[in-house]
Amino acid sequence: MIRLDPRGKPNRALLVGVSEYAHTRPPHGVPGGLPAVEHNVDRLRAALVRGRVFGEQEITVARSPSLEHFERSLLSAAAKAEGVLLLYFAGHGAIPSAGDELFLQMRNARVVAGGKAVFPGAEPFTSVLAMLATSPARRIVVVLDCCFAGNAAWVRETLSDKHRLLLMMSVQANHRIDAGDPGTPTPYTAELVRLLEEEGETGFLDLAEGLRERMAARGLSTVRGDGWEPQWRAEPGEDVLLAVGPRAPRKHEGATDPETRPDPPDDPGTPWLPLALRTVLLLGLLAVLTAGTYGVIGLVGYLRGGDTVCAPPLELRVLTDPDLEPTIRAAADAHLTSAANTLDDGCRRTGITVYSAGSSDVVTALRRQTDTWQEPRDEDVNPQRDIGPQPDIWIPASRADLARVVEGQDTDAVAVLEAAAEPLAYSPVVLAVPRAFAADDVEGRTGLPLNRMIEDLAERDEDARVRRPDPEFTDVGLLATIGLYGADASVAAAEQRVAQPGPPSP
Repeated sequence: MIRLDPRGKPNRALLVGVSEYAHTRPPHGVPGGLPAVEHNVDRLRAALVRGRVFGEQEITVARSPSLEHFERSLLSAAAKAEGVLLLYFAGHGAIPSAGDELFLQMRNARVVAGGKAVFPGAEPFTSVLAMLATSPARRIVVVLDCCFAGNAAWVRETLSDKHRLLLMMSVQANHRIDAGDPGTPTPYTAELVRLLEEEGETGFLDLAEGLRERMAARGLSTVRGDGWEPQWRAEPGEDVLLAVGPRAPRKHEGATDPETRPDPPDDPGTPWLPLALRTVLLLGLLAVLTAGTYGVIGLVGYLRGGDTVCAPPLELRVLTDPDLEPTIRAAADAHLTSAANTLDDGCRRTGITVYSAGSSDVVTALRRQTDTWQEPRDEDVNPQRDIGPQPDIWIPASRADLARVVEGQDTDAVAVLEAAAEPLAYSPVVLAVPRAFAADDVEGRTGLPLNRMIEDLAERDEDARVRRPDPEFTDVGLLATIGLYGADASVAAAEQRVAQPGPPSP
């Protein structure tokens, strides 16, 4: 057996945990949310960081991503990995009646029985493997913790270069599994993390065999009552190092008993987030939410080199417009590792979680559903499911959203907006066109009403069509709609200029 040691090479890990789903009601909804999965990605990320094969900046966590977000994240990770590429997925898995494909259901997944696209919003495992195959990584490891995970095994067999793909599956084919206690990780991932945290080197084969033994020892059953049997597939002799646990110190080497270990340092609790934004395409406004609850605080410390024990940093939740999410996320990532966010002992001052949701849903929730956002009472109104956790900081794409919330907010709202004095950035409405169709002169590209730009584009290419995003989903869509209704244009004429079959795209 040859175990590849990828240390010293660019490695990447993408941890996908879909704990919340946008569609859970019949007839086309998925079974429901999976709160245990939220613990999965947090615990697994911490274990990989401690394992020292993946650096902190080499691990990406995708929390309840949409299908489009998942695909972008996977292709990005695949392109950057040269040593080992790890994809972990926890969420709902689904199979068609023939059982010949496995679908990984993302946040926007639906179930349409009998339709051509049986599982819209879900990624076929065949497509996952096709995207993974674009990576130059020497080894690709896939870990699936979902119902029907074992159905991925036969899909792997269709690959031409399957020698570099190592696959772990939480359960045998055609079986559903229970997610376990909502307050803890799922049973399979809980054991996976424990194995990664063991002393010494841990490779793929160590995990695969260890998981099978540990799950058998727990005596768990699948939903149909059969024994729960994790599966794995790899070419004979193929293995890869995934973690190097710290060697347990001997007493005479200065080991400290848990009862006498010094307390971790106090959490500095910075009350403000100094984000240095790179490029914001729309008008940005930062608002701090003061509510009865704040960002989730970790309950355990973590080690950072030597004997330094870091207290869990204050975790700030940042909600933004979907069009701004990539920029805000990049800024947050840069801040997390900056000197401004690092104490003298190397510990972090703050943690940051960035996510986005449809602007109309966010405005509605902040106006009339702040109490329900903290404690959902039924499936009909559940902002935690449809948007995400109630944020500490909200960065909409337009200050108009703030006005919409404030003017119609309930008098007994439990979340209060405290707006920053100035917007983060300004930008005009922009019409993006291929360079081949653009006006040659600067005067033809700037300072014109949107309707005039569309008319000029049609004159340069009669087959060109202009589309706008859904005005309910992003503020850019709403601003583009407003830009169409100039003083010299009727509503009907404006709408015809951007008419398209079917609903507008998100």
